[in-house]
Amino acid sequence: MIRGFPLVALLTGYLVLMLLAPVSAQETYTSQDRSFRFVPPVGWTSLSKQKVKNLLGHEQGAAFNSSPNVADRIWILIKWERLPDLPRPFELTEGHLTAQDQQTLRGELIDQERETLMEQPGGVGSCPAYSVLERAKEDGRLIAYLKTAYICENILFTWRVSCEVSHLAAATDAAQAAMDTFEFLGGAKVPYLSRLGGFAIVPPPGWFIFDFAGLKQPQSVVEFHAVEGQFENEDIFNYRFPWLRIMDMVTDGKDDIVSMSPAELKAVMKLELSPGVEVLEETTQDIGSSESYEVQLQRPSDFGEGLDKDSFFAFVSGGKMYLIRFRAATRAYDRLRSTVEESLQTFERIQ
Repeated sequence: MIRGFPLVALLTGYLVLMLLAPVSAQETYTSQDRSFRFVPPVGWTSLSKQKVKNLLGHEQGAAFNSSPNVADRIWILIKWERLPDLPRPFELTEGHLTAQDQQTLRGELIDQERETLMEQPGGVGSCPAYSVLERAKEDGRLIAYLKTAYICENILFTWRVSCEVSHLAAATDAAQAAMDTFEFLGGAKVPYLSRLGGFAIVPPPGWFIFDFAGLKQPQSVVEFHAVEGQFENEDIFNYRFPWLRIMDMVTDGKDDIVSMSPAELKAVMKLELSPGVEVLEETTQDIGSSESYEVQLQRPSDFGEGLDKDSFFAFVSGGKMYLIRFRAATRAYDRLRSTVEESLQTFERIQ
């Protein structure tokens, strides 16, 4: 049951003379990243990925409409995104969000150019939520906007239902029916999307994300850092914060690289070894659907004691060359290597 979603009872002033349209279920929609699923209203049209991107301006989204006729059309638009710097999980206390959490979700919804008719906190299942109802005149038509934002783990979901005010009863009923079936499947599978680097990848579960977009970091696109929860009761300092960095490489004017052999990749890397650095292994490794050249090094720790393992993976995907680096203290590296490899298998080039 959805607590806090704008229900018909809360819209009495607008719905007294309207009839509720019954809605039945149809085939379940599952998001491409497999983070959630729900049942859309029966008979509604699901829009193509490109149309959804044009509507939402966002890589991860879904959209449905009820009718080909503009005047009768009800839209349900959904987008979701990972929040890399969420300081803590949102929690419901006796069914309510804190004032600070309410303001965070409210900020995702309020449009200052529209008239706000109603605001209400609540929850979608066990995920804390905030809902608003707005209206505005567009092209001579009075449009209602029913919007809800909620956070499950560190994934922010935003639902936007829009229609002419005269169809608000049907829109409310359809939206509630759809959201009542919403099932969160887990945020660990939600990919990090980099428009700067042109790729998507699912980070190692629970690792912090440091996005370099807009920062003066030559070639670096993003870093993922392991966090304390990865190490159970062991001293985190001994692990010296394992990290995984993805870089978009410059290849001397070669804009359209179809493929490169491991030997060619090695030559392009031009890896120079500083004193005390030892090559442990050179091999090939699959990164998503691409074959990479990997060199694994051993080097003195930057912390003054002990040794680190430091791997470089060079590969070509979708006409671009990438370099990925994974470094950690030896003990942490050995423990986390399989986790990092699972993450690397999800790498995908996006346009």
